[in-house]
Amino acid sequence: MNFHIKEYTASGHIKVASITSPEAQVLSGPKVISLLNGIISMIDLGLNNCYSGFGETILWWCEGLEWYYNNDEYETNFGRLQYGPTNASNAASVVNELSLLLTGGRLNDESKNIIKNAFQSESNVGDGLRIAQKLITSTPEYHSSSTFTVKPFANRPTVTNPTSSSSPYKAVSIYNFYE
Repeated sequence: MNFHIKEYTASGHIKVASITSPEAQVLSGPKVISLLNGIISMIDLGLNNCYSGFGETILWWCEGLEWYYNNDEYETNFGRLQYGPTNASNAASVVNELSLLLTGGRLNDESKNIIKNAFQSESNVGDGLRIAQKLITSTPEYHSSSTFTVKPFANRPTVTNPTSSSSPYKAVSIYNFYE
């Protein structure tokens, strides 16, 4: 069940381009970035709180944590993603398998090609898998349950930038500092 108006359009360039964005009623830029940072942290470092991760605090420092990724001697997380592709030597097979697991097979062909090339550009399979997982989790297909159609950029209306005014500008900045 949705709690947003399906015709809602966020202000700014999205509204000018006549694009609806019902999810923008509850999401904000910082929330989206925090979600992506948490997912990337989970892929790279496992379940902990480093770099906006989703886990609890284990370490009081996160700098250089990637050095301990494959070392079980140090307890740096509460768990890791343990995925092994059926055929790690075939990039197309790996991307198709990840697409099925993470998007229900809805990943579009253009995204598949980009992810396949990124997977092949890595020197070892482990790094390639992490890059492929990060890229798939940043696609629209991962973040929605409906199909996604790639539309050519030329079909969208041109957005004109507002003209600057000669009147003085004042802004109020509010900062919340937490301990």
